[in-house]
Amino acid sequence: MFKTALVLSGGAARGLAHIGVLEQLEKARISFDMVVGTSMGAIIGALYCYTGNAFLTAQRMKSFLQSEIFTKGLALAVEQPALTDQSEGAFQKLFASLKKGLYYTRSVTRPSLVPEKFYRQAISELLPDILIQDMPVRFAAVSLDMTKGEEYIFTRGPLRKAIMASAAIPGVFPPVAIGERLLVDGGWIDNVPVTPAIKMGAHCVICSDSSWSVAELTPFPTNAVEVAFRCSDITRILLTEIKKSQADFIIRPGLYGVRWSDFHMFDYCVSAGREACAKVLKRIRRTIRIRKIQSLGGLCRPRRGCSNPVGMVFHDEFHA
Repeated sequence: MFKTALVLSGGAARGLAHIGVLEQLEKARISFDMVVGTSMGAIIGALYCYTGNAFLTAQRMKSFLQSEIFTKGLALAVEQPALTDQSEGAFQKLFASLKKGLYYTRSVTRPSLVPEKFYRQAISELLPDILIQDMPVRFAAVSLDMTKGEEYIFTRGPLRKAIMASAAIPGVFPPVAIGERLLVDGGWIDNVPVTPAIKMGAHCVICSDSSWSVAELTPFPTNAVEVAFRCSDITRILLTEIKKSQADFIIRPGLYGVRWSDFHMFDYCVSAGREACAKVLKRIRRTIRIRKIQSLGGLCRPRRGCSNPVGMVFHDEFHA
């Protein structure tokens, strides 16, 4: 049976653009058999698969970003009082702390800037306590296993724990332990998880990509810390380019200048996703139609990524 997948990239605040993409796809009555996401893409994807509605997804996400637990939790990361000013909130202070090197000092005495208890509470406020396999739409969340160096994909088990792992920015949020595995943000290994979607049986993969390009990085580094960050960022960006090359169609919202910490730009990011998707709806329909025709003749997937990728593990039995 012909199957389609929607892949949602990571990107922190930039990933809010996925909501606008979902709004346009829903309006055009383009549906998918599965949704696969990384980090913020996993959060947005989980909300959408649970609610089945882009408007409700936007409402729930916006309400969470304005909640006390969101601002207070981020304030804990920088040891500042919770802030109500969303334009210069705790994420901006966290970003400044990283740039100043305070991250390294604090990481010596604590496993993460945000305590596990608070992180768990935040995810619990945002998402329901349900199993992934019980959601109306098939869903998967991608994480990185630091212990074995593998890409770990959740396709079943408690939704909250899967999202905690997929969105656990290393050093900022605590790793999630499952057996001998320590799981963190999937963006460090597969920010645009097209291959997992193919492995799950998708014949056609449409991707919403809110990740960065090299041109969007900060100006040329002026100190050792910035040099290290830039080299790491370039490596991840180029890895993402390779990963997403297997997608059948890529929606690229115009997010130039939007930082990972710009959650106060919620409306702007959603609008960017909406606009980008609206421009390519006809091409998306055409891509899906062509792939469906090809599948009838046996010319469709599995064709690329059909062998088991090295270092990729699908979650079959969840050990809480």
